[in-house]
Amino acid sequence: MCAKKIVDLLVSGGKATAGPPLGPALGPLGVNVMAIVNKINELTNDYVGMKVPVKVSVDSETKEFEVSVGTPTMSALIVKELKIEKGSGTPNTEKVGDLTMEQVIHISELKSSELLAKTAKAAAKEVDQINQLEDQRKKNMSIYTIVIILCFFVFLAIILILNKTILSSFMDIQDTAQLSQIGNAITSIGRVDPLQLQYVLFSFVFVQSIGAGVLAGFMMDGKLSSGFRYSCVLGLASFFIFKLLF
Repeated sequence: MCAKKIVDLLVSGGKATAGPPLGPALGPLGVNVMAIVNKINELTNDYVGMKVPVKVSVDSETKEFEVSVGTPTMSALIVKELKIEKGSGTPNTEKVGDLTMEQVIHISELKSSELLAKTAKAAAKEVDQINQLEDQRKKNMSIYTIVIILCFFVFLAIILILNKTILSSFMDIQDTAQLSQIGNAITSIGRVDPLQLQYVLFSFVFVQSIGAGVLAGFMMDGKLSSGFRYSCVLGLASFFIFKLLF
């Protein structure tokens, strides 16, 4: 009996292509990749715009295949039912929609195979509980995100204070004393370029803005794309602050 190769994938509903992740995963198995792609798109057409877990089983001898499709995450189904782009970034203060009981039942039917409930009523209740847990998670993540952003601006403030106090005094001393005598030796003090110093300080802040932005965005929305967006905002804020104060 020939062994079957199982490939687990996460694809865009109804829009799978022969490129990554499908192509590299299925190509070495010697199967008709486009035939599998078309089958996956046919089975996931109802989940357009969502990431769908897919399992492809390939007979290593006959090259026949079977495609089984899971269901998107609960949060993705809720977003689709509400016809919104994404959930609220601050669920404790801003609500982006309300699920009707019919929508809750519809979601519970789609996820019935993965839920522990035995009846439709219990499944709908489980969906509602999961939705509440997701809201609570977002509330907690929003607090962490605020803390990360505040820490970044505290770091920025410390850099600015250092520049206006200690480093500024150092530059004044440098202007008035070019030579220092230690014992019998005369040591020349190299001049530090103020613009170069500001560039170094800005580099520190910019690197911090990238790290803080990626972490804050990922914790808030669970997506790296959100992290890059937060990084851009913090980076631009740092740039304009340096432009105004330096």
